Amino acid sequence: MRKVCLLAALGALAAASAANAQPVCVQSPSTAGTTTAGTILGVIANAVTGTTTNCVPWDQVQQRSNAYGWYDQYGVWHVGTANPQPPQGYYDRSGRWVQGYPSGYYDRNGNWVASSSDPARTGYYDSNGYWVPGTAYGYYGTNGQPVPPTYAGYWSNGRWISGSAVGHYDSRGRWVAGTPAWHRDRNGNWVPDAQPGYYDSRGRWHRGTTWGYYDAQGNWVATANPYGG
Repeated sequence: MRKVCLLAALGALAAASAANAQPVCVQSPSTAGTTTAGTILGVIANAVTGTTTNCVPWDQVQQRSNAYGWYDQYGVWHVGTANPQPPQGYYDRSGRWVQGYPSGYYDRNGNWVASSSDPARTGYYDSNGYWVPGTAYGYYGTNGQPVPPTYAGYWSNGRWISGSAVGHYDSRGRWVAGTPAWHRDRNGNWVPDAQPGYYDSRGRWHRGTTWGYYDAQGNWVATANPYGG
């Protein structure tokens, strides 16, 4: 399976104070067998070998106080300021400022795929006040460490339970709290898991491997597999 490489930006963040409106770059190891969760989160495009230079635009490193967050060049979401006042936008993977909520996701080739759903309803603020797009399959926190896929709620006994949640559904649609829907592949990369099924708006379970996410009201939004196969 082709994989999207999500490399940690912690070193770039630490170097931000020395930057002068120039991209901040850091070389990150990307060899097989990585054991540090904070080094590689998961998988865009082809797997990389050797070292990869991860350049983060200076404005992103500064993290504007009104930014929801930003995408690195691998299409991975990094949270911005907690409870931004007033929130106004985010940075795309090229470092361009975009007004409004993130309304889509990057596919396995790094192309932006717009979502037809309302991004204000599909995304949510986590328990720490950071904005997380509903399309994010895991993301980076402000400390540069990877955060597993988190959801705006979950289905249980035919009812949508709203609130930030980490866990997964088994093949029968039972919610298993606390065990995130991701795993390490044979190269040590963190890879999100496909869903074994989904709940419709009436709380009925539909079994079968699929990709997508739930909005804040528990409505299933199907997407293409962003990680190839």
